Amino acid sequence: MTISFDSLPYSTIQEIKRIRDTKKPFKVWCDISELEDPKFKGKKLKMVSSATLIDDKGHKIKSTRVSDNRHVYLLKRLETGMPIEVIGKILRRQTTNGYVNDIRILRTREGDHPLRKLKASKQEIQIVKRFLKQAESKIHKGDRWYLLNVIRDAVIARLKIRGLDKNKRLSDTITAMILQAISCGEVENASGKVHVCVIGPPGNAKNYASKLVSLLILFVRRLNQGVFQILV
Repeated sequence: MTISFDSLPYSTIQEIKRIRDTKKPFKVWCDISELEDPKFKGKKLKMVSSATLIDDKGHKIKSTRVSDNRHVYLLKRLETGMPIEVIGKILRRQTTNGYVNDIRILRTREGDHPLRKLKASKQEIQIVKRFLKQAESKIHKGDRWYLLNVIRDAVIARLKIRGLDKNKRLSDTITAMILQAISCGEVENASGKVHVCVIGPPGNAKNYASKLVSLLILFVRRLNQGVFQILV
């Protein structure tokens, strides 16, 4: 029976390296770090090659031998820098210091998709669906800034910012930087990306702006939507 991608939770490469059960499948989101040049063995010139996979934490793991078709698929993703998702099982390889886990690749699919980049679980996806349904209802009832205000409230709570009612400049800066984080696409054939430059003398809460960048940059980098710049 074919194993479904959606039926498996995400694993990290470090977790895969510690797996003891060689029969249990797992799923990992990763990039291709290296692809071994193909070699040919035997009278039938059977191709032999393997890949090295790397996750977003920088951890690497080798694969077992891959087929001709799989090699072509992985090579295209390596050349274009596109991430992939892998369903695999463990195959142990003996080294001089003991045994290590390699990945036996069973299935692959494109990883360049927002929910896959975020490695969202089934439960998280359901939570988001319920929230988006609520947001759609709010927006249809006239609260056009509902989504922005929810993100804004979450950021303010996370950074424990106080006194925004007395500091309109900081309040507007927070809103502008959130808009930069989520802006994308095109507006009248021009980039829809918002750019923010924060300047000013000491004591104008630029430090909060830096903390805001640190918080939002994780989201932005994961979705490949841009880079923040603060000029102090």
